[in-house]
Amino acid sequence: MVSGLTYNFYGDADDVLRVWRFMNDLPGIRFVEVSSRKNEKNRWYERFPEEQYNGDGFLNVAAWPSVVGGTPRQRFQRLSAESAIKLGALGISVLESPAFIQITTTTSPREGYIGPSEIWYWTEKTARQFGKIDFDEAQIDEVDWGQLKRVTDKILSYVKRSSCGRWNSKPVLAGCAEALKGGSKKLWFWGQEGKPFV
Repeated sequence: MVSGLTYNFYGDADDVLRVWRFMNDLPGIRFVEVSSRKNEKNRWYERFPEEQYNGDGFLNVAAWPSVVGGTPRQRFQRLSAESAIKLGALGISVLESPAFIQITTTTSPREGYIGPSEIWYWTEKTARQFGKIDFDEAQIDEVDWGQLKRVTDKILSYVKRSSCGRWNSKPVLAGCAEALKGGSKKLWFWGQEGKPFV
């Protein structure tokens, strides 16, 4: 999972897929399987793997804008003895880069409420302050942070332009807005819920 900064918005599965597709069309974007399957190498994709997207929760894929540097590095994550026996593998391969961008969706704990989606990404400041658990100094130095900011700004700008309203300052995209019209669905965000969007 990418840490660093998060940008929250509300969208249904099709809204989120459109954001992934927008990222797909940016120059130099490649997609990678963050955590490998057991006893296999991490898979790389030249285009966003839509067949793996089910519109719910966490997708084990990150976007890497290769033009900014920060080549992903591999780390072997050893499983506990119990998990290794259960899965039939000693561990999995994890790819990490401070240039990764991911989107996740939080499921609301309450029935009938729509949770936010989050775009996760690093800035130079957050990577140097908090990313040293995952990255060494050399990998952080490899990233063209100005170029990465331009990429993330384009993605966030696309989400803002695609919104048809806001709730608690967070963009609400078209598919989500349509689901709210009948009144059977409401928005939720970590203790805040049910307020209309404008």
